[in-house]
Amino acid sequence: MVAKIRADPDMADAPAAVVDCIADWYTTDAPDKAREAFLAGEAPPESAGPEILECLKKAT
Repeated sequence: MVAKIRADPDMADAPAAVVDCIADWYTTDAPDKAREAFLAGEAPPESAGPEILECLKKAT
């Protein structure tokens, strides 16, 4: 999951804590459709919206 997130150009330089938080969300809390769309390359991590914001808050 982390490698998939890092493959997104907008996430390549993101702090590890942010990437880990997003990966945790996708693997534990994301709806199946969101996870499947992300893994299929149909939705970038940014499409998680509020969850990304929460990860950013926790990482700072």
